Amino acid sequence: MHVLACMKQTVDLQQIRIKRDTREPVLEGLPVLFGDMDKNALEEAVRIKEKHGVKVTVLSVGSAKLKETVLEALAMGADEACLVVDPACEGSDTAASALTLARAVEKIGSSDLILVGEGSADNYSGQIGSRLAELLRIPQVTYARELTIEGNTVTAIRDIEGSLEVVKTNTPLVVSVTSEINKPRRPPLTQILRASRKPMNMWML
Repeated sequence: MHVLACMKQTVDLQQIRIKRDTREPVLEGLPVLFGDMDKNALEEAVRIKEKHGVKVTVLSVGSAKLKETVLEALAMGADEACLVVDPACEGSDTAASALTLARAVEKIGSSDLILVGEGSADNYSGQIGSRLAELLRIPQVTYARELTIEGNTVTAIRDIEGSLEVVKTNTPLVVSVTSEINKPRRPPLTQILRASRKPMNMWML
């Protein structure tokens, strides 16, 4: 089984300053990182790897800074990274991002389970998983707070308003996970430094 974890690079929201005269946010020069919900998706992928011995690939679209941002994801346990780096990708909306991710998934060629966070830290539209599943013409499960893998069958517990729902389906599959599914690990600096030795594929549009 090959598991893809789609992660979005965003600016560090805790370091945003506001201009006094215009009340506009200052985004230039801010550090970038992967959001917590994206890390939930990756952590679940790594846990599946540790239990079933699958391959985990991080997939992301964004700026050239991705080459540095992705090191933490690789240090968390991903086997490789596939990055679409192009100026046209910066600030793209969910439709464009989902289309780029879908084409990247097709370029990778073999993926059984695609995990995404239920929303991004900066926008939280919650659309990427659904758009990606539609473009790839595969099933989706949303708001998963627990996953169980048996062969090519995935059982998910969905967190819906006021209750839980259990669904079961086969791969290939897109799953959006909630923050309740796990607590992402924090890799030590030594693992982050060693992560640069892992395979990193960089593509342009």
